[in-house]
This record gives sequence, structure tokens and C-alpha cells, in this order.
Amino acid sequence: LSLHDALPIYDTVYKAGYTTVVGTITAGNERCSFHEIGDRLIIVDHQNNEVWTVTTADVLAEVTDTDLPTTIAGRAATLDGYLFLIDDDGVIQHSDLDDATSWDPLNFVEAERENDSGIALAKHHDNIVAFGQGSIEFFYNAANPVGATISRRQDIFYNVGVPHEDGVWEDGDNIYFLGRSQRGDYGIYKIQNFKLEMISTPEINTFITGNYAQGGYFQ
Repeated sequence: LSLHDALPIYDTVYKAGYTTVVGTITAGNERCSFHEIGDRLIIVDHQNNEVWTVTTADVLAEVTDTDLPTTIAGRAATLDGYLFLIDDDGVIQHSDLDDATSWDPLNFVEAERENDSGIALAKHHDNIVAFGQGSIEFFYNAANPVGATISRRQDIFYNVGVPHEDGVWEDGDNIYFLGRSQRGDYGIYKIQNFKLEMISTPEINTFITGNYAQGGYFQ
């Protein structure tokens, strides 16, 4: 399945390339993320703060549960049959097990070790990674009987922020992203086996900082 329409607005969901139209979602020009929960494909549209599902019968429908987060910041993530979303305030909320159409308002946890905004989520091994404007936190499935099933890991935390959700890229269990240090310098980072490493050179960092940060691209 893919999203396509005349640039710069996208709203049509296709199957098998562009041969079969499944339906249309709310128009937008930012990237959606695709996930699989249970027997449904999930489309997360953070630009319009919407979640859509596609059944095996190619039925496209918007998730209308009133307990769905009202704002969706950046990309979502899945773990152990749950769909996880992060909002602008850094609150992580997840769906019911194997059902992205059902949301319990008690199933949430805050990424709050730093007072920054939520930017994006990713999966790293068996953890959910929460990227904020100034921090990176890790959460594991603690199978909590009440509230969110995940709990924060106390042993891993990084004071590096992510300026924009489009700067996060997953490659298997490795995560690459455009990051910003506490000093405000930008660089390309990698998370591998829970360890953070800067992989860009000082020359590249100077180029990114000068041409993007100082130019107001990531404000």
C-alpha cells in the first residue's frame, strides 16, 4: 500500500502499486507511518492527528475512539501487539492489545525526565524509544496490570534531542537520526545495542549546524 496524489497533497491509499484504490484519508503533505497490528494495517497521520486502519478485505476506516490522543507527534511504534503514540507534551499512550481501534485513557506514561516536547517514537530491540526535543528515553514492556503496559528504563537515558520527526530512520535494530546536543550543535547519531554514537564528522556537523539550525529550519 502507498499514499499518492498530485503533489504536494496526498490523500489516496493504493494497493499493489497504484493499480487498486483502497480509499482516501484526510489530505496532507507530510509523511504517514505504516504499522501492522493484529490482522490490520495501521496508517498513522500525525499531520492531521488521525489513525486509520485497513482490513484484509481492503476496508479503510478512521479510528474514532474518543480516547485516542488528540495530538500525535511524529512517527508511531509497535511492540508486542500494541500501537504506541506520543503527543506534543511527551505523553506516550498505547492501544488495546492487537486492536488499534480501541484506546483506554489510563494506558499512558509520560516521557518526563526532561521538560521537552515529544517528537517521535521508534522500536529498538524489545524497547520503545521516545525522542524528545532534548532527550531520549527507553521503555520496556513491564506487563503492568494497571495503566500503561510499559515502564521507563532507569539505566538508559541520553541528553540528545531530535529537532524533527523526519530525521529518525530505523534500519533493523539500529536507529539513525539527526540529533542536537545540549550545546545546540547538530550531528548524525546512531543507536546500536542501546548505545549512542555520533557517526558524522566535525565537518559535517558544522555544515548541518550552519545551514539548518542557524537558518531556522529546525525551530
